[in-house]
Amino acid sequence: MPCSPRMYALFALLSAVLPLAASHAADLPADVAAFTQQREDCEHFLGEEPYDAERAAELAEAAEKYCTTLNTQWAQLRARYKEDKAALAALGEELPLP
Repeated sequence: MPCSPRMYALFALLSAVLPLAASHAADLPADVAAFTQQREDCEHFLGEEPYDAERAAELAEAAEKYCTTLNTQWAQLRARYKEDKAALAALGEELPLP
């Protein structure tokens, strides 16, 4: 089945953006890069819908794994890299979780 023009455009966009994101992450301290990935994982699982009890349990477990320590880690990393503009930009200005 051939791809639609929309799919080709999406592939082109991802091909252009993903290497930039990877090179940006390579410029960050390892703990900041790991934190940004953990924050993305947390946001992903918090955004999932628990369509049944089993999935609700899986999502709760993932939230516990990825989300529980985010705010503490964020504060520690912001203090550690207070002079590193790239690290601060990657960490963001606000707490990851309200």
